[in-house]
Amino acid sequence: MTVEKSGTDSKKFELIRSFSLPTLPRLVDSYISPTEYRSLGPELGPEAENRRLDDFLGKSFPFRSRTEWKSLCNSGQVLVNTQKARATRRLKCGDLLAVFHPQSAEPVVDDQLRLIIEDRGILAIEKPANLPMHESGFYRRNTFVALLHASFGKEWSPVHRLDRETSGIVICAATQDLRRTLSEAFLSRDVKKSYQAILAGSPTWDDIHVDQPLGKTTSFSIPHKQIAGDGEEARTDFFVRERALDAALVEVRPLSGRGNQIRVHAAWLGHHIIGDKVYHQDKRVCETYKERGDTLDVQQLAGHTRHALHAAAIAFTHPAGGNFHCQSPLPQDLYQLWQRLSS
Repeated sequence: MTVEKSGTDSKKFELIRSFSLPTLPRLVDSYISPTEYRSLGPELGPEAENRRLDDFLGKSFPFRSRTEWKSLCNSGQVLVNTQKARATRRLKCGDLLAVFHPQSAEPVVDDQLRLIIEDRGILAIEKPANLPMHESGFYRRNTFVALLHASFGKEWSPVHRLDRETSGIVICAATQDLRRTLSEAFLSRDVKKSYQAILAGSPTWDDIHVDQPLGKTTSFSIPHKQIAGDGEEARTDFFVRERALDAALVEVRPLSGRGNQIRVHAAWLGHHIIGDKVYHQDKRVCETYKERGDTLDVQQLAGHTRHALHAAAIAFTHPAGGNFHCQSPLPQDLYQLWQRLSS
């Protein structure tokens, strides 16, 4: 492989959405618009009964720490049933939660989507790192889908997803029929994908096949996967392309499409992806990330500002006939990281 220099699973997260409260202006300060509050899902179920508000929020919505949620509650930025609530409030089944979240509060993202190729209703778009695919967590409008619609039209939608921190190729389609056909191709593993990753440590192998099933874990408040004997089948091939003193640039070919598959399998091999805050070998990185969020000191502990994973190539049969194939070179930040590690 040539290194080129280039210019979730929680339903609660999926249910976070914008909403308006018709009675809200009578209940909150007049300068706060009701549309600047976001719903935190549907009515609470029995699992929330008698739970402290800040504890429930910290465990259910870990894009903020419990300390951060406590501060938001006590500053009047969290609503229970349209009313401000303190962190110590005890919840009841049927309660509705909302949080103050104006667009200005969203993290800055790299909004430069690069068109790689367009072919008969299919786009290959290069997604920059640290850009979420859909609305979730801190992100409301600064998302891949919102930028895609703004730049290319609302008829386009992605047919698969990448993690927020993962850069690289995303395939999008213009019609429902194309999206359905391509989604089936992904599910049936007729789409060939190749990633580039920078792993920590010095692998003793040049190439290796990992066949380890993945399952969900609740041992850490940030939703993630783990190796599980009764989990879903997951297979990944790793190929070392270049070596440094204590790192390796690898090509990765996932043979199944489980969430976080590459990251979990790399960590299982004892060589986590550099910059990975969740699957880092040092569990203190995970715990610090959970408590402080994606801060500069956490990034320094993890080894990079984001996990060093890039969706570099993809190939499949176009539903209209012929082959669809494209590549994306290693992005600037990972190129520089590799140059530093290998110098």
